[in-house]
Amino acid sequence: MNYEDRIVCFLDILGFKEHVKESNSSKSKVKEIADALLAVRRALDIDSPDEIDRDGANITQFSDSIVISFKCDEKSGVFYTLLKLIWIQATLVNHGMLVRGSIVKGDFIHNDKILFGQGIIDAYEAETKAAVYPRIILGNDVLHIALNYAEHNPVQEAGYISKMIKQDTDSLYYIDYLGEGVESEFNDPEFEYIDYLKKIRDIIDSNIGAKSIGIKTKYGWLKSKHNQNIDKISDRLKKLGISPIDLKSKHK
Repeated sequence: MNYEDRIVCFLDILGFKEHVKESNSSKSKVKEIADALLAVRRALDIDSPDEIDRDGANITQFSDSIVISFKCDEKSGVFYTLLKLIWIQATLVNHGMLVRGSIVKGDFIHNDKILFGQGIIDAYEAETKAAVYPRIILGNDVLHIALNYAEHNPVQEAGYISKMIKQDTDSLYYIDYLGEGVESEFNDPEFEYIDYLKKIRDIIDSNIGAKSIGIKTKYGWLKSKHNQNIDKISDRLKKLGISPIDLKSKHK
Protein backbone atom coordinates (compact mmCIF):
# COMPACT_ATOMS: atom_id res chain seq x y z
CA MET A 1 0.00 0.00 0.00
CA ASN A 2 1.37 3.40 -1.01
CA TYR A 3 0.37 7.01 -0.51
CA GLU A 4 -1.56 8.64 -3.33
CA ASP A 5 -1.26 12.24 -4.46
CA ARG A 6 -4.74 13.46 -3.56
CA ILE A 7 -6.82 16.57 -3.03
CA VAL A 8 -8.06 16.41 0.57
CA CYS A 9 -11.00 18.32 2.03
CA PHE A 10 -11.54 18.46 5.78
CA LEU A 11 -14.77 20.00 7.08
CA ASP A 12 -15.97 20.71 10.60
CA ILE A 13 -19.44 21.86 11.68
CA LEU A 14 -19.04 25.01 13.78
CA GLY A 15 -20.48 25.11 17.28
CA PHE A 16 -21.30 21.41 17.20
CA LYS A 17 -20.35 20.97 20.85
CA GLU A 18 -22.92 23.59 21.82
CA HIS A 19 -25.58 21.98 19.62
CA VAL A 20 -24.96 18.65 21.36
CA LYS A 21 -24.95 20.29 24.80
CA GLU A 22 -28.32 21.83 24.07
CA SER A 23 -29.64 18.47 22.89
CA ASN A 24 -29.03 16.96 26.34
CA SER A 25 -32.19 18.69 27.53
CA SER A 26 -34.13 18.89 24.27
CA LYS A 27 -35.48 15.96 22.27
CA SER A 28 -36.32 18.29 19.39
CA LYS A 29 -32.68 19.40 19.28
CA VAL A 30 -31.55 15.76 19.01
CA LYS A 31 -33.80 15.35 15.97
CA GLU A 32 -32.55 18.66 14.53
CA ILE A 33 -28.92 17.53 14.71
CA ALA A 34 -29.72 14.09 13.29
CA ASP A 35 -31.73 15.60 10.44
CA ALA A 36 -28.84 17.93 9.55
CA LEU A 37 -26.27 15.12 9.49
CA LEU A 38 -28.55 12.85 7.46
CA ALA A 39 -29.22 15.68 5.00
CA VAL A 40 -25.46 16.07 4.48
CA ARG A 41 -25.10 12.34 3.86
CA ARG A 42 -27.90 12.52 1.28
CA ALA A 43 -26.31 15.54 -0.41
CA LEU A 44 -23.06 13.55 -0.74
CA ASP A 45 -24.73 10.23 -1.72
CA ILE A 46 -22.75 8.54 1.05
CA ASP A 47 -25.37 5.85 1.60
CA SER A 48 -26.31 5.25 -2.02
CA PRO A 49 -27.16 1.53 -2.47
CA ASP A 50 -25.87 1.76 -6.05
CA GLU A 51 -22.36 2.66 -4.86
CA ILE A 52 -22.16 5.39 -7.49
CA ASP A 53 -18.73 6.76 -8.32
CA ARG A 54 -19.32 10.19 -6.73
CA ASP A 55 -17.05 11.71 -9.38
CA GLY A 56 -14.09 9.63 -8.22
CA ALA A 57 -14.21 10.91 -4.64
CA ASN A 58 -13.95 8.96 -1.40
CA ILE A 59 -16.08 10.38 1.41
CA THR A 60 -16.02 9.72 5.15
CA GLN A 61 -18.34 11.35 7.69
CA PHE A 62 -17.94 10.93 11.45
CA SER A 63 -19.69 13.03 14.09
CA ASP A 64 -19.33 16.67 12.98
CA SER A 65 -16.41 16.06 10.61
CA ILE A 66 -16.41 15.24 6.90
CA VAL A 67 -13.43 14.15 4.78
CA ILE A 68 -13.60 14.15 0.98
CA SER A 69 -10.63 13.20 -1.19
CA PHE A 70 -9.83 12.29 -4.77
CA LYS A 71 -6.76 11.68 -6.92
CA CYS A 72 -5.16 14.86 -8.22
CA ASP A 73 -5.48 13.69 -11.84
CA GLU A 74 -9.24 13.07 -11.54
CA LYS A 75 -10.85 14.98 -14.41
CA SER A 76 -12.71 18.04 -13.05
CA GLY A 77 -12.36 16.61 -9.54
CA VAL A 78 -11.93 20.07 -8.05
CA PHE A 79 -14.91 21.50 -9.95
CA TYR A 80 -17.28 18.72 -8.90
CA THR A 81 -16.04 18.81 -5.32
CA LEU A 82 -16.61 22.57 -5.09
CA LEU A 83 -20.19 21.91 -6.16
CA LYS A 84 -20.53 19.26 -3.44
CA LEU A 85 -19.15 21.65 -0.84
CA ILE A 86 -21.52 24.44 -1.84
CA TRP A 87 -24.38 22.00 -1.38
CA ILE A 88 -23.07 20.95 2.03
CA GLN A 89 -22.85 24.57 3.12
CA ALA A 90 -26.35 25.36 1.84
CA THR A 91 -27.77 22.20 3.43
CA LEU A 92 -26.32 23.07 6.83
CA VAL A 93 -27.46 26.71 6.61
CA ASN A 94 -30.98 25.41 6.06
CA HIS A 95 -30.56 23.51 9.35
CA GLY A 96 -29.22 26.56 11.19
CA MET A 97 -25.58 25.41 11.09
CA LEU A 98 -22.33 26.56 9.48
CA VAL A 99 -19.22 24.73 8.39
CA ARG A 100 -15.53 25.57 8.29
CA GLY A 101 -12.92 23.70 6.30
CA SER A 102 -9.98 23.54 3.96
CA ILE A 103 -8.96 21.93 0.69
CA VAL A 104 -5.29 20.98 0.27
CA LYS A 105 -3.05 18.76 -1.86
CA GLY A 106 -1.11 16.02 -0.12
CA ASP A 107 -0.10 12.38 0.31
CA PHE A 108 -3.09 10.42 1.57
CA ILE A 109 -4.57 6.94 1.84
CA HIS A 110 -8.35 7.02 1.93
CA ASN A 111 -10.71 4.10 1.50
CA ASP A 112 -13.75 2.63 3.25
CA LYS A 113 -11.59 1.23 6.07
CA ILE A 114 -8.72 3.65 6.74
CA LEU A 115 -7.64 7.22 6.13
CA PHE A 116 -4.26 8.69 7.06
CA GLY A 117 -1.34 10.66 5.69
CA GLN A 118 0.19 14.12 5.60
CA GLY A 119 -2.71 15.33 3.46
CA ILE A 120 -5.28 15.00 6.24
CA ILE A 121 -2.87 16.50 8.79
CA ASP A 122 -2.32 19.54 6.56
CA ALA A 123 -6.05 19.85 5.83
CA TYR A 124 -6.92 19.69 9.53
CA GLU A 125 -4.31 22.28 10.47
CA ALA A 126 -5.43 24.61 7.69
CA GLU A 127 -9.03 24.29 8.88
CA THR A 128 -8.21 25.03 12.51
CA LYS A 129 -5.45 27.63 12.07
CA ALA A 130 -6.09 29.37 8.74
CA ALA A 131 -9.77 29.10 7.85
CA VAL A 132 -10.70 30.81 11.18
CA TYR A 133 -14.11 32.01 9.98
CA PRO A 134 -17.10 30.01 8.71
CA ARG A 135 -15.55 29.42 5.31
CA ILE A 136 -13.89 26.64 3.32
CA ILE A 137 -10.49 27.76 2.07
CA LEU A 138 -8.34 26.44 -0.77
CA GLY A 139 -4.87 27.20 -2.04
CA ASN A 140 -3.41 28.21 -5.40
CA ASP A 141 -2.01 24.70 -5.87
CA VAL A 142 -5.55 23.30 -5.78
CA LEU A 143 -6.73 25.86 -8.34
CA HIS A 144 -3.74 25.00 -10.51
CA ILE A 145 -4.75 21.32 -10.48
CA ALA A 146 -8.34 22.31 -11.29
CA LEU A 147 -7.23 23.91 -14.55
CA ASN A 148 -4.68 21.24 -15.48
CA TYR A 149 -7.15 18.38 -15.10
CA ALA A 150 -10.28 19.96 -16.52
CA GLU A 151 -13.00 17.85 -18.11
CA HIS A 152 -14.27 20.95 -19.89
CA ASN A 153 -12.24 23.46 -21.86
CA PRO A 154 -9.76 24.96 -19.35
CA VAL A 155 -11.08 28.48 -20.02
CA GLN A 156 -14.65 27.29 -19.43
CA GLU A 157 -13.56 25.40 -16.31
CA ALA A 158 -11.89 28.54 -14.97
CA GLY A 159 -15.10 30.46 -15.61
CA TYR A 160 -17.23 27.93 -13.75
CA ILE A 161 -14.86 27.82 -10.79
CA SER A 162 -14.48 31.61 -10.59
CA LYS A 163 -18.22 31.86 -9.91
CA MET A 164 -17.86 29.54 -6.91
CA ILE A 165 -14.89 31.12 -5.12
CA LYS A 166 -13.75 34.49 -3.84
CA GLN A 167 -10.46 35.87 -2.58
CA ASP A 168 -10.68 37.22 0.97
CA THR A 169 -8.90 40.22 2.46
CA ASP A 170 -6.20 37.87 3.81
CA SER A 171 -5.54 36.71 0.21
CA LEU A 172 -6.98 33.24 0.87
CA TYR A 173 -9.52 31.85 -1.56
CA TYR A 174 -12.77 30.49 -0.13
CA ILE A 175 -15.97 28.96 -1.45
CA ASP A 176 -18.65 31.61 -1.91
CA TYR A 177 -21.78 30.26 -0.26
CA LEU A 178 -23.47 33.66 -0.12
CA GLY A 179 -23.56 34.92 -3.70
CA GLU A 180 -23.62 33.72 -7.27
CA GLY A 181 -22.00 30.39 -6.50
CA VAL A 182 -24.87 29.14 -4.37
CA GLU A 183 -27.71 31.09 -5.99
CA SER A 184 -27.40 29.26 -9.31
CA GLU A 185 -27.84 25.89 -7.57
CA PHE A 186 -31.40 26.54 -6.41
CA ASN A 187 -34.28 25.21 -8.49
CA ASP A 188 -36.14 28.49 -8.02
CA PRO A 189 -33.36 31.03 -7.36
CA GLU A 190 -35.64 34.05 -7.17
CA PHE A 191 -37.46 32.80 -4.07
CA GLU A 192 -35.41 29.94 -2.59
CA TYR A 193 -32.33 32.14 -2.58
CA ILE A 194 -34.15 34.88 -0.65
CA ASP A 195 -35.28 32.35 1.98
CA TYR A 196 -31.69 31.12 2.19
CA LEU A 197 -30.37 34.64 2.79
CA LYS A 198 -32.95 35.09 5.55
CA LYS A 199 -31.65 31.94 7.24
CA ILE A 200 -28.09 33.26 7.09
CA ARG A 201 -29.22 36.57 8.60
CA ASP A 202 -30.99 34.70 11.41
CA ILE A 203 -27.91 32.55 12.11
CA ILE A 204 -25.78 35.68 12.37
CA ASP A 205 -28.20 37.52 14.64
CA SER A 206 -28.59 34.48 16.92
CA ASN A 207 -24.84 34.12 17.48
CA ILE A 208 -23.03 37.42 17.03
CA GLY A 209 -24.03 38.63 20.49
CA ALA A 210 -22.10 35.81 22.19
CA LYS A 211 -19.68 36.69 25.00
CA SER A 212 -16.85 34.69 23.45
CA ILE A 213 -14.59 36.93 21.38
CA GLY A 214 -13.82 33.97 19.11
CA ILE A 215 -17.50 33.44 18.29
CA LYS A 216 -18.09 37.17 17.84
CA THR A 217 -15.17 37.32 15.41
CA LYS A 218 -16.46 34.41 13.32
CA TYR A 219 -19.97 35.81 13.03
CA GLY A 220 -18.66 39.33 12.58
CA TRP A 221 -16.85 38.11 9.47
CA LEU A 222 -20.03 36.47 8.20
CA LYS A 223 -22.08 39.58 8.95
CA SER A 224 -19.70 41.70 6.88
CA LYS A 225 -19.77 39.29 3.91
CA HIS A 226 -23.54 38.84 4.12
CA ASN A 227 -24.32 42.55 4.27
CA GLN A 228 -21.90 43.25 1.40
CA ASN A 229 -23.72 40.64 -0.67
CA ILE A 230 -27.10 42.21 0.12
CA ASP A 231 -25.77 45.58 -1.01
CA LYS A 232 -24.57 43.98 -4.24
CA ILE A 233 -28.02 42.58 -5.10
CA SER A 234 -30.07 45.42 -3.60
CA ASP A 235 -31.47 46.60 -6.95
CA ARG A 236 -32.72 43.10 -7.75
CA LEU A 237 -34.30 42.80 -4.33
CA LYS A 238 -36.13 46.11 -4.73
CA LYS A 239 -37.58 44.93 -8.05
CA LEU A 240 -39.01 41.95 -6.16
CA GLY A 241 -40.53 44.28 -3.59
CA ILE A 242 -38.04 43.26 -0.90
CA SER A 243 -36.26 45.83 1.23
CA PRO A 244 -32.52 45.08 1.39
CA ILE A 245 -32.53 46.45 4.95
CA ASP A 246 -34.83 43.61 6.04
CA LEU A 247 -32.29 40.99 4.87
CA LYS A 248 -29.30 42.55 6.57
CA SER A 249 -28.01 41.66 10.02
CA LYS A 250 -28.99 44.51 12.31
CA HIS A 251 -26.48 43.82 15.08
CA LYS A 252 -23.95 46.55 15.81
